[in-house]
Amino acid sequence: MKRQQHRSQEDSAWKDVLDAFFHPFMTFFFPAVANHIDWSLGFEALDKELQKITSKAFVGKRFVDKLFKVTLFSGERQWILLHVEVQSYPQKEFAKRMYVYNYKLFDLYNLPVLPLVILADEHPTWRPTKYVHTIAGKTVLSFHFDMVKLLDYTSKRPLLAEEQHQVFAVVVS
Repeated sequence: MKRQQHRSQEDSAWKDVLDAFFHPFMTFFFPAVANHIDWSLGFEALDKELQKITSKAFVGKRFVDKLFKVTLFSGERQWILLHVEVQSYPQKEFAKRMYVYNYKLFDLYNLPVLPLVILADEHPTWRPTKYVHTIAGKTVLSFHFDMVKLLDYTSKRPLLAEEQHQVFAVVVS
């Protein structure tokens, strides 16, 4: 029970930080994606819309931390939903869950979904980045997602200390 309560508090803290500092979050952890977003047009958190998926697709303990709608720079304006998941413990079915939520979000909005994962666990070898489904030796589904492991920033602490102006440098150091 204590572990579940701690996890809930951790998730809530991340959600609050993401609401307040989404742009710096993207710039720090996923700069290549952040450079494609037209930040002058703002962004929208879609927490209520997210509940539509979690209430209908609940199998075991599943939830998505945050969902945002942003506008990308391109020849035409394009909407994309950023599915940001912060995972603080290894989970056997995690990659499959990422796929299921990606599909359900696409199905609900008929928009492309870019899943971005922050792994906040203490297990150095747990690094899921894809879900693959095969039948009779043939790959019928290959789903990939971007992942950042907070543990990787441990060796970068001296450099991060120099970046105190960046809120996420403080968070991970």
